[in-house]
Amino acid sequence: MLGIRGILVFAFAIVAASPLWAAGKGQGALVNRDGAPVYQTAEASSPVVVLNRGKAVSAISGNIILKPDYRFDEGEGGRVRVNYFATADDRGKFQIGFMDPHDLSKFTYDCGCRKDAGDCSPFDTRGLKFSFSWNVCFQEARDAKLDQLQASAPSPPPASAPGATTTQTRSATAAPGGAAVSTYQAPPSAKGTACGKNFSAHGSMIRGSKFTTFLDLPDLERGAVIQRLVDQLPANDLTLVSADKDTGVVSTSARASSGKQYSVDFAVTPQTTGVRAAVTMKLGLGTGADDDMVRDELCKILLGLQSPAPMAVQAAVAGATSIEERLRKLDELHKKGLITEAEYKTKRAELLSQL
Repeated sequence: MLGIRGILVFAFAIVAASPLWAAGKGQGALVNRDGAPVYQTAEASSPVVVLNRGKAVSAISGNIILKPDYRFDEGEGGRVRVNYFATADDRGKFQIGFMDPHDLSKFTYDCGCRKDAGDCSPFDTRGLKFSFSWNVCFQEARDAKLDQLQASAPSPPPASAPGATTTQTRSATAAPGGAAVSTYQAPPSAKGTACGKNFSAHGSMIRGSKFTTFLDLPDLERGAVIQRLVDQLPANDLTLVSADKDTGVVSTSARASSGKQYSVDFAVTPQTTGVRAAVTMKLGLGTGADDDMVRDELCKILLGLQSPAPMAVQAAVAGATSIEERLRKLDELHKKGLITEAEYKTKRAELLSQL
């Protein structure tokens, strides 16, 4: 969400030989200032996250899926592609972004330290869901560079005289794995909601992944729910592919930070009372995402379908000049399926009370 892009989908770099691996070295870097921006693309103007001084990143260039090269390669926009962790402990799912090389203090690390492969990747993997961490070779080179970075940190300001006004400042040096500061506003956790309990994740980055969940919406009509869903798509960075009110199927697409396109499809089906809204998100080979973040983003969309009539509908009724005209407008919206039967009756009663 930035909508669904806030899920931080990333590409998995499949092991392959690279020129730097042939030399027995890979490249990493430490962020050398607080607030260093990371961009989704080489040309983007707004960052998706900012990293603080001391945070480690690794280089990634070339064909990052089939033939990754673990060295920095400045692109046309003057930025370099990096792997980084958005977590404080540098574990979990790594992300891919672009940074200004001036914000980085580079170092080299030895290849061949991965537990499961003799290559130049900076990562170790843990478990079936591909939870990552920096490998030993990368950590040793990072720590040596961190010592240099700390030695070059500015001295703290002298103590102020008693009674003098002081300004609190943040330390310029962060420990290895210092937390990233994200501009992405995550939605509330959906773990305990009905939508969250219905969530399931299948597959892996090797085989492709599928995420599904659903939410029952009592007293709502299919047409109104589909219209609300379509209205929400731009705010969630989803592009409408097709919408069929007869079948209740809405197909959309989105683009991961790696540039890969993936699908997010919805199905709205009638129930005994109301409808059920279901969503399926599919990621292809070499693309993955954090399960909890996907759950929360998908549930944010479905839970948003519970809200009252869209503001645009309310504004359309309010814009009419007379009660009679507003009633006609309300009837028109109801016939088009833009509002539910319950919303129609409530608003109609409200208008009639003003006669």
